[in-house]
Amino acid sequence: MIRSGDMSISIFKSPKELCGSIVDIAKKISLGKTIKTPKSDSYYNGAKLVDTVLSYSDVVDKDNVNKFF
Repeated sequence: MIRSGDMSISIFKSPKELCGSIVDIAKKISLGKTIKTPKSDSYYNGAKLVDTVLSYSDVVDKDNVNKFF
């Protein structure tokens, strides 16, 4: 959609990094451990404070779309 001009910008998150985080979280939950990582934080979603694990993201536009897709 960026290449065709229908969309000017998007966010890319590495599937490899996201999957790694998911596996780590699932393991910790299954072992009854606390989920705390160097990239964990809390986010207020308008109703309550929600624990979250942050991941790096890249801004993708027409100038760098080929780097990510």
